[in-house]
Amino acid sequence: MEDNYKSLDDKIKMLEAKLNGRMDGIDRKIDEVEKHTTWRIKDCEDLLRSRINDTYVDDSIRLLEERLTKEVDILFVLVLKVFF
Repeated sequence: MEDNYKSLDDKIKMLEAKLNGRMDGIDRKIDEVEKHTTWRIKDCEDLLRSRINDTYVDDSIRLLEERLTKEVDILFVLVLKVFF
């Protein structure tokens, strides 16, 4: 009977060691996934920050339109001076 208990106790210890080894492997994989996920989130945030947005495009178009309008006005005045 004593041998059966010792044998069971040895099997339990062996299974605990095996389980602990597998848990360590799972913990390492979880840490790796967390690190990669954090890196991807930061990369996406950086890309979104650098992406041209609607406000930037609208402001650029408005400024370009203002500049072109001024240049056309100046050219019109010059043409009027030359011909009249």
